[in-house]
Amino acid sequence: DLLIGEEQFLKPIFEQAIKILNPSVSIKGSGRATIQIHNRSDLIFELASEQAFEELSFPTAMKLYPEKTMRFQIQGKSKVLSGRKKIDLPFVAKNLLVAPERGLPIILNIEVNFIPEE
Repeated sequence: DLLIGEEQFLKPIFEQAIKILNPSVSIKGSGRATIQIHNRSDLIFELASEQAFEELSFPTAMKLYPEKTMRFQIQGKSKVLSGRKKIDLPFVAKNLLVAPERGLPIILNIEVNFIPEE
C-alpha cells in the first residue's frame, strides 16, 4: 500500500479518507481520553510522529486500516492545566511518499478540554 506523488495530489486523498469521529474530548488532570478515527478508503495509512507536547502524550505510530475505525489514547501531563485548547497532532503518512523516503506530512486536529484535578 504505497502511493507516490506530489503533495498537492496525495493530501486530498488522505483528507477525504479520514474522519475524526470525536474531535473534542476532555481530560481530567493526568487522565486519558480516547480519540476515534475512521478510514473510509481502501488503503492502509501508516502514521508516525516524532513531536512531543508539554500538555499531553499521544501514540508515535499507528496504522489506519481500510474501512475501519481505530481508537487511540491521549493522556494529560498536568494536574493543574485547565481550559480548552486546539491541538494539531503532527504525523507523517509513511506510505504516501512525496519525495524519496519522505512521507506526506499531515495534521490531526483535535480540541481538548483540560480539567484540573481536585
